[in-house]
Parts: sequence; structure tokens; C-alpha cells
Amino acid sequence: MATGGIPSFGLGSRPRPGPQGFIVPNELGRTNVLERYLNKDITIELPDGKTIKDIKWLAVYDLTRLLEDGVGKVDECIKFMLILHFQYVSNLFFFIMPPQHIGTALLQHIFGCDNIYVQYFEAHLCCECVFGFMTALRAYNGIDFILTFPGEMDVFTTDWLAVFDSSSQEILGHIIIPDEMNVPPSLVTIVPHSNPLPNCEQLHKDIQISWEIFGGIATIEVAANMGERRRLYVAFGVSGSPTEIQMIGGDAVVLYRDVYNGYVKDYNLTSYFPCTELVGQRKGVCDDEDVGGQNSYQPLTSSRGDGISVFNFRRPMVTADSGDKPYKENEPTMIIWAMGKLTHLDTQTETDNALYLVSVVITLLLLLLLLQLPQPINFGRKTKVKNCFAFTHTNRPPPKVWKPVSFTHPSPNVTFQLGPDGGPRGYEGLTKKVPATGMAWYIDGYLVPELHLRRDTTYRFYVYGGSNPYDPANYHPLIITDEPNGGFSQLKSNKKSEVRIFAGVERSVRGDLRPMRGGDLCIWKHPENVDRRRDADYKTFVDFRNSLTLACGGDGDPKPGILELTPNRSWPDLLYYNSWTGENMGWKLHILDADQDIT
Repeated sequence: MATGGIPSFGLGSRPRPGPQGFIVPNELGRTNVLERYLNKDITIELPDGKTIKDIKWLAVYDLTRLLEDGVGKVDECIKFMLILHFQYVSNLFFFIMPPQHIGTALLQHIFGCDNIYVQYFEAHLCCECVFGFMTALRAYNGIDFILTFPGEMDVFTTDWLAVFDSSSQEILGHIIIPDEMNVPPSLVTIVPHSNPLPNCEQLHKDIQISWEIFGGIATIEVAANMGERRRLYVAFGVSGSPTEIQMIGGDAVVLYRDVYNGYVKDYNLTSYFPCTELVGQRKGVCDDEDVGGQNSYQPLTSSRGDGISVFNFRRPMVTADSGDKPYKENEPTMIIWAMGKLTHLDTQTETDNALYLVSVVITLLLLLLLLQLPQPINFGRKTKVKNCFAFTHTNRPPPKVWKPVSFTHPSPNVTFQLGPDGGPRGYEGLTKKVPATGMAWYIDGYLVPELHLRRDTTYRFYVYGGSNPYDPANYHPLIITDEPNGGFSQLKSNKKSEVRIFAGVERSVRGDLRPMRGGDLCIWKHPENVDRRRDADYKTFVDFRNSLTLACGGDGDPKPGILELTPNRSWPDLLYYNSWTGENMGWKLHILDADQDIT
């Protein structure tokens, strides 16, 4: 590569390089002058709105001389592009990327069928999409995506790839992968994992379960690709239905680690919500011991290495706890599973052995709704089979966060509604907090904006957070406090005493704090059958919100709960709006003097 001038990566759609092309950021996402590369593998990404079918050349381009220092034709680099025309599949172009990946471009239409897979080679294992699920394909239309070979397989050891209907045992379309292809090196790191247990099933590219049954006791190992981060969990259990995937009524073990120890917790699943106590009842994803049951799992060992967390434990196939689901020995057991983040895991939490789950509920909910194909396991199968493969690590940068919104001069009348948290581009990226309920506050149609309120000015908040305390998933009275997380009603007494509430509550006749009426429920919802895992595909929040529809309860026009407040000198400069019931749903309130400038 030339060292003079101003070299940059450039791409173009014309036959030859020239100033009509466009500059591409380097592997760090920057358009700085390129540094010297020597025997280094890098990955550069196409700008938004550009796909591989639009590109004719890739060059190192000198912006001062308007000349290329090196150029490659994309059709020669790709080397391999075929068209599928077969029944359910039309106009599907495959091209080979690094050996661990296969990309698709110009994908016009695939009809989603419950049992349709992308398959390859003789092992008939499913190729993984970006999310790594081992289940049926959804419907695709005009979408580019990447398939990753599982484990140690790559294009050099694979002969063919096909779209396959497992119910009819019919190949809907296929391609033959030629030998000795010239493809760039893979940046995927392969992490083999093995154990002495005789059975193994791969639930997801990042989760596998192994087991052995002896004397009515199941010895189980769950291995999960969780990286080196502490605030992650993996959950595995039995569905609430014997014939389909169902979270409600299910029974799961939740596994997580701190710095030194692994934890094995037995959970009862009664609602799509974190464990919540309202009007004397505990509902949601609750520790068995908190709802009158017992922990039926016996921890054995736990370890973490190369980013793989391993948990070994035992459980009777049939327990004495009425809240537990049996592991069936003579027929398949319908299972459920999840992997997600914990809200917080600090020293006190570890000492108390108390688990604060963030998206056990939401991840289980999403996975159970999105996994179109059940994953039953026959724990007592006579033939011992290991259907697992090696884990892989891929360094993908996090998606760019949506632009934050700040209401510096809000109207005296402000509307609060609920909506989806938006994934890593949304609430989590904006606040650096993990959403506990999958929902967040939408203020005048915007996701958790920062509000700037003036002292001695009266504001009226019209709150549509739900008013039925027997339905905690849809009951979110608005409160304003000096602590950032919310969920005040679920705090222990000693923690409640540390929180100052400035608006949103009143005293009962007995002197207890209770929330003001939350109003009818109004939620921004996804259309039916939309994959919530793809929220991060939206480049801007406006595009995301425009894909949602507002649904309100109540008879006729929904009635809000009205919260009227006038900040005064006793209010600190920084407060938070949040939910009485759910944790991590709101954001910041800045309290300013009447003549104070906003910095």
C-alpha cells in the first residue's frame, strides 16, 4: 500500500475506480488516513443502504491524486455466486465470505414454513443465522443476512448447502460448493468443548446441554458461551405445556456466576414479568423458595474458561415440589431455555444469594414466541448421541445507539405511554442500564427522553401506564424519585427508606405509601409476527417507532392518570421518572431554576 497522499478505502458501482465512488470507514469505523497494514486481517463494513450487489470494485484510493493505489474487482474476489430457482425459493444469490461464513444478497423471497431449514453437508445440521438459533426459518423478503457454519466446519469441508423442509423431507433449493475456492481468512475463533456425559444437544450456537440418567437422578451439564462478563445468566427448563413451547406454568433452573462461584437457582414461571408482589400475591419469574417451594437442584461444579461458562448439577427426574415439572424418562420432554443479562450483581447480592433478573422474563418470552419449532429432548433415550459442536467467538461491534432526545423546554402538558425498549440501540444503549420488563416510557412519542423542568412551574403529566394491580406486567404508575432504577414497590423495607419520592404517591388511611392511579393502558406495539430481535435493524428511532402501532385499553377514549407537580427549591437538580412496579423503564429529570441556562 502506498504511504504518500491521503489513502482511504473506497468502493464504487462503476466498472473502474474514480471519484464517483464513496469512502468506506476502516476496521475501526473511522475515515481517517489509513495506516500501514502488514499481514493483518481486517473487516470493513459497507455504509448504510449499500449491499454487495451494488459494488463493482474495492480500492485503496488516494484523495489527493484521485488515483487508486490498489484495486480489486468484487466479482473476482467473491469468486462464487449462484442463483436458486426452486419452489419456495426465488432469486437467492449466495456468495462466499471468510471460510466460516456464507452471505446472501438480492434475497427476494423465501416463504417461511414451520419446518424449513438452511442445511448443508451430510450431517444435516442447520446453518446459523446472525442470531444463532437452530430452528425454522422465518419469512424473508429483500433482506441480506449472514449464515455461520457451526463449530469447526467451513466452506472447505462442505460440499453443498440447501433450503430443506424437514416435515416433507424435501429439498427446496440447493447449491454445490466448489473446491479450492480463493476466499479471505476467517476472523472467527473456534473454542472446542467436551465432557464425559454420554448425551449432548445443541440448543443454540452458544448453548449446549449434556446429561446422563441413573437411578432416577439426572446429572446435567449446561455449557454457554457467555464471554468473561459476570452479569449474564443462562436458563434451562421444562415447558408449561407437554406439546408446545410455553413459558407460563414452566419450571426452569437459572445459572449464573460471580467472580468465584457458580449459582444454580430453581425458578417458577407464572407470568411474563420479573417476580412481583402486588396486593399480597407474588407472580412472575420467581425463585421457588420465595413462593413456598424448594430448590430441587444440587450444584456440583462450575467453571469458566475461554469465555465458556460450565455448570454441572443434579436433579431427580420427579421431585417432591409440586411446582416442579418432571423430566420424562420414557418420552420426549418439551423444553424451554434462555440467555440474558442480570440487572445487578454486586457483593451484597452475592452474599445474600439473591438473584435480580433482568431479562429472564423478556428473553424467555421472546425466545418462546420466536422459536417456531419446538425442541423436545428425550432424556431417557436408549441410544447415546452427542449432537453438539464447538463454540465460536466473533468480535462484532455493538450497534450504534439511536440519537438521544432531550426536551429542554417541554410543554406544561406531557404524555407518558409505554412501548418496547428498542434493544441495544434503544433503552440499553441510551441509559447504559438493562431493561427489566422489555418496556420503557415513551414521552410524547419519544423513547425515554431527558426532561428539563423549571422550578416554580406547574406541569401536568398525562399517564397511560395501566390501573390493574392484579396484572403487574401492565401496571406501571409513574413515580419521580432520587434513585435511578424504579420498581419502588418491590424493594425491601431497608432499601425503601433510602429512596425519596417527590411525586406519584399518596398515603393510605393506615399511612402506607401507595401509587396514584396509573390511567388506562396505552402501549406502542409491534405488528403481529414481527421478530423483536430485529429491533436493532432500524437505524433511527423514528423509523423504529413508525413501525409500531399505538394500542389503548379502556372503553372509548382512554382516560389518563393525571400527575400534577410543581418543582420547588427542595427538589435536587437531578431526579428520575420511573415505574412503581417495574425496574429500569425511565430516565432523567433535570430540575432547573427559572432563569438557569441549560448546559
